[in-house]
This record gives sequence, C-alpha cells and structure tokens, in this order.
Amino acid sequence: MQWSTNDFFSVAIEESRQKTIRDALSQLDALIKKYQGPGTVCNTVDTTDNRKLFGKSMTTHRNECDALVLGSVIRSAFSCGLYPFPQAPYSRFSAQRIIEFMSVFDIQTACRKIYAVQTRPMYGGYNEPTPIPTTYCVKVIDSWKEPLREIYKQLSGLKLSDFKKITKHYPPT
Repeated sequence: MQWSTNDFFSVAIEESRQKTIRDALSQLDALIKKYQGPGTVCNTVDTTDNRKLFGKSMTTHRNECDALVLGSVIRSAFSCGLYPFPQAPYSRFSAQRIIEFMSVFDIQTACRKIYAVQTRPMYGGYNEPTPIPTTYCVKVIDSWKEPLREIYKQLSGLKLSDFKKITKHYPPT
C-alpha cells in the first residue's frame, strides 16, 4: 500500500487528538479517584471557630465536603457526556470541546457553600464574613484547572517537528 502525505497528516492529527482527549479524561479520572479514595481531601483546619462556623465536627464536615465535590464533579461530567467515560476513538468529541466542558464544571465544596450562607445579607443587614482558612477545598477549582490549561496548550496545532516525531514509524512496512 502506498502512503501519501495526506495519510501521514491525517494519522498524525488523529493520534494527537486522541492523545489529548485521553490526557484530559485521565485528569478527570484522577480527580474522581482522589475523592473516592480513603481518607479525606478537604483539610479545613480544626479550630473552635471553624467548628462553630460549620456547626459539626471537622471529620463530619470534611466527609460532607468531599462528598459534595465528588458528586458535583460526576454530575458535571455526566451532563457533558463525559461520565461514564467515553471510549476511544471519541468520535462524538473534539479535544477542544472536551477541555472546554471540563473547564466549566460546576464544582461545589461544602466550605464554600457554608461560607456563602454565613456571609449572606440577612434582613437588610450584613453578617460579618467569617474567614475560612486557606484550604485545599477552597482551591479545588484552581488546582483542577491548571492541568487542563497545560493540556489545552497542546491544541495549538502540529509543528513540523511534531510531525517528524509522530511519523517516524511511517510508512508501516
């Protein structure tokens, strides 16, 4: 069989697209597994003020916070058709579309929800905001988006050097 330059480019582009989608879905899988695993991810500092703020033990709060994050991630992924995970060749999706879906997931945390209730205006007045210590769960959205930004950079297109790397095994013998 004779391979044309168009075949090389088509194969290279498809391989790059599938790799980018696999990388993005592996980030989603890692996030879900992190919150499904043993222990807790929420690490809100256990202080008297925080126990008052959350109205329960910190262990209970952390478990509830992790459950809310996990549930909101799975619901967001499900609503975009990304959970259960699609199988290769991912024909329903472009790499860019998947990353765009994932970057706007509505990830909720109990810390953020309770903080919003505590600082909401009541009866025309304002409650004093109760500061939540810097915690992982408050930063979960930023830490989720950083790997997606790196994967998104791969979408800038193929360079000639990339083509040479990808096609070093072509034409197949």
